Amino acid sequence: MKSKDSVKKILNLTSSGQGGVEVFAERFKRYMDDEFEVENISDKDRDFKNFFSLFRKLKEADFIIVNRGYLMKHTFLPWILSGFHTRPKLIFHQQVTMEGKKRDPYHKFIYSKASSFVAISKKIRELIIEKWGVSPEKVRTIYHGVPCDIFSPVPHMRDQVRNEMGISQEEFVAGVVARIERGKGQGIILDAIKEAGLEKRIRVVFVGPVGDHLYLGELLRKSMGMSVTFLTGFRKDIHLIYNAFDVLVITSKWEAFGLVGLEALACGIPVVAPDNAGISEVLSDGNDSIIYKANDARSLAEKLRLVCQMKDNLREMGMCGREKVMKEFCMERFLEDWKKLLRSIL
Repeated sequence: MKSKDSVKKILNLTSSGQGGVEVFAERFKRYMDDEFEVENISDKDRDFKNFFSLFRKLKEADFIIVNRGYLMKHTFLPWILSGFHTRPKLIFHQQVTMEGKKRDPYHKFIYSKASSFVAISKKIRELIIEKWGVSPEKVRTIYHGVPCDIFSPVPHMRDQVRNEMGISQEEFVAGVVARIERGKGQGIILDAIKEAGLEKRIRVVFVGPVGDHLYLGELLRKSMGMSVTFLTGFRKDIHLIYNAFDVLVITSKWEAFGLVGLEALACGIPVVAPDNAGISEVLSDGNDSIIYKANDARSLAEKLRLVCQMKDNLREMGMCGREKVMKEFCMERFLEDWKKLLRSIL
C-alpha cells in the first residue's frame, strides 16, 4: 500500500453546473481515487475564489487538469507563483466546442507550458491543433467512459418509469437528454416530427435542467398539439429513465461529444445522432445507431420515420450498442487511458 506522501495529487479545475464537464469531474474523482488523490474545485468554490487558498493547492498539486479554458485565466497568477516550471504538470482537457483561434501571447505562453492536451473526440483534437497551434504530439484523444454496472438494461423499469410519467407501454418514446437551452437544439425534433407527420406516433420526453427559460417557453408553444413530456431539473435516476425510451435523440447544433449517447447505449437504447457530434465518430450507422445530417429537420424526419418502421429491431440494435460500450467505452478503459497519460508525463 502506498504511503500518503507518495500518492500523486490532482487538482481538477471544473465549471459548476450539471452538464457533461461536471459529470466527468465527479466520475474522475470517484474512480481515480484508488491511485491518485483527486480534488475537484469549481469556479463557484471558495477555494477557487480565494487567491491564497488556490495558490496553496496549486503548490501542493502534482497535476492540474483544466476542464474549461476560462478557468485558467483566474488561475494564471497563482500558477505562475506556484513554480510552474517544475510542478505541477498542466493538462488542458477540452470537452466543449471551440470558437476562434487562440494564438495571442497569453495563450501561446500557457500552451507552451502545458504537458499535455486531452481532447474528448478526434474532431476536438483536430481543432486544438488547428486553432491553438499545438503540436500534434502533445494532443491525445480520450473518449468518455461509462459505469456499465449503473447504466445497464433494466427491462422492468421501462413499465415502471412510463407509468410514473403517465406514458402508455404502446407509445413510441424518443428521449432527448440535455440542458434546455438554444445550443442544445431541442426544437429540431419537434420540427422533424411535424415534417414527418408523426405527431400521433411519437412521444418526445425532454429531460434536463433549464438553462434558458425563454427557450423552454418556445418549446412549450411549439409542442402544442403534440405528445411531449418535460422532466426538468437534474435527474440522478437518469440511468433508469433511459430504459423507458425506444430511442435517444441527440439534437445539439454542435456537440463536442455527447456522453448521453454512450449512457443510452449502455442501457441498450439505440441513438439517433447528428453527423457533426463527436460521438458520431464511434457510432455504427444502422448497427447501433442512426445518423442524420446535423441541423437538418428533414434529415431527422426521415430517420424518425425509419426508426418507427423498425421498432421491432430496435432492441437488437440497442444490444449491439451495449456490447460496444462494454468493450470500448467502459470505465476501466477510460481510467487506464488517463492513468497512462499521467504516468507518462511525471
